[in-house]
Order: sequence, then C-alpha cells, then structure tokens
Amino acid sequence: MSGRIMRLTAAIRKDLNGDLLSSYISSVLSVELPSRAYLLQATVEETLLNLLLRNYLHYNLYDQAEAFRSKAQREEVWRSHQQYTRYLFYLGRIRAVQLEYSEARDCLQQASRKAPATALGFRVAADKWLTLVRLLLGEVPDRQELVAPGLALPLRPYFELTQAVRTGDTQMFSQVAQTHAAVFKQDATLNLITRLHHNVLRTGLRRIR
Repeated sequence: MSGRIMRLTAAIRKDLNGDLLSSYISSVLSVELPSRAYLLQATVEETLLNLLLRNYLHYNLYDQAEAFRSKAQREEVWRSHQQYTRYLFYLGRIRAVQLEYSEARDCLQQASRKAPATALGFRVAADKWLTLVRLLLGEVPDRQELVAPGLALPLRPYFELTQAVRTGDTQMFSQVAQTHAAVFKQDATLNLITRLHHNVLRTGLRRIR
C-alpha cells in the first residue's frame, strides 16, 4: 500500500469507525491482481479521499475539508468515474459555503450530469445544492428542471423557494423556509437559504420601483 494511502487511512481513522474502514480496505485489496495494481491503488486513494471529505462535510467542517483537499496528493486524471463525480459534488459544496458560487455551480452541474441514471438520490442531492447556488448567483432555474420525473417530489421545497425568490415575496420565502426547515437541516443547506433572504429582498425592491 502506498504512502499516500497510508496517510489517507490514518486521517480517516481519526473520524471514522476503524473496524469498518479496515473491512472496507480489506475487501477492496482482496481483488488485487498484478496487472491491475496501479489502477487499484489509484481507485483506493480516490475512494479514501472522498470518504474523508464526506465525513468533514457531515460535521460541517468545511474549512478542514478544504485544507485537507488542497494538500491531498492525487493523480491529475481520476481513474474512477464514480469517485470523480462524488468529488465534484463535495467540492461544489465546499465552494458554495466559501461564497465561490461560480465554481460551485460548475462543479455541481458536472456532478449532476455525470451521475448515472440509477443514482437518483445522488442527483437529487446535487440538484438541491445547485438550485440554491444558481439562485445566489441571480439565476432562476427553469421550472422544468425542478419537476422532472423522479425529481419533482424531493425538489418540491426548493421549487417553492425558487418561486419566492423569483417573485421577491419575503413572506412566502419565510413561510417556505419555516415549513421545510427539517428538510433543509437534513440537506445541510440552511446556511445557503439564510443568505438567499437578501436576494429576495432585492428582487422585491426592484418590483416596487
């Protein structure tokens, strides 16, 4: 196992269940073949990187996630399409919290588009963050993007937020934020929604003028 994998593993052990991690690594390494050694090593490194990023974000440790991500050594070309897609999602979330909305939008759009058709839950999660980032950029997602088959129900709270931002209705915005507070908390998007209030006010003032 390479030094990079060892360092990633040591870092993850601080935050994740050690037994579960050991079982996972053992299951991955048990299929190693000499001809696939390099590909396997790269894939394991990518997987471990994403595991740690996910754990940081789960506890809202965005600064630590970015510090780790920026220092983590990895290949320029990702070997696993799945892991690269997950990485884009995590990076998009980090950039959104850091107010770097343009880069966040690009990462989240790629994550949503690259997600396989069977990964509906992942795409929904990416689209939730993408919707908020676009609203913060002053963009208004098309209605059809939020009511597509399989997406309409889980994206309903975000569709209602979009309606409030579009019309500049502060009362509607507050009501939606309160009604779906539990959903937004679970999605870890409350911080972005709080920022959106300014956009609603600005739109409302423009309509009055």
